Amino acid sequence: MFQRVHRKLSEEPQVLPQHPWCVIHQIHPDMIDLNCLTCQGHFQAWQFCHDLVKYGPAYFHQFENDLGEPESVEKIPVVKTHQVPAYAMDIAQSTVKGNAKAIENLLRQGGVGDPASNPGVRDMTNHVILFHGNLSTFEQIESILES
Repeated sequence: MFQRVHRKLSEEPQVLPQHPWCVIHQIHPDMIDLNCLTCQGHFQAWQFCHDLVKYGPAYFHQFENDLGEPESVEKIPVVKTHQVPAYAMDIAQSTVKGNAKAIENLLRQGGVGDPASNPGVRDMTNHVILFHGNLSTFEQIESILES
């Protein structure tokens, strides 16, 4: 979903730094190891060996146990997340009021709220809560926030 950017007429638009295309490879330099391979080169070499062992002549099938996994680079750790499906809601979401009710209902089901007024709920003040919807949903939520 695209976000609308609001700014005052007196503000100048922010200009991003421009880089000529000929130096784009220098923005994030890649280290070269003793074999003169970059991270991409290591992966391409592994992929070549994998394809040779898997799909090549029968002679290379004997090396399947030696192939191993490709080398990981900046591996993202696997984290188990807890997901709870929401109950069905009989709410007309095509209206601003309906969207507000749906959001309230989803937050209530998730146990999110203001702990000062409702003990036992989680305070999400320092977090971002994402909602997914079409463009009219965004406009209706924006209308709710403005009112």
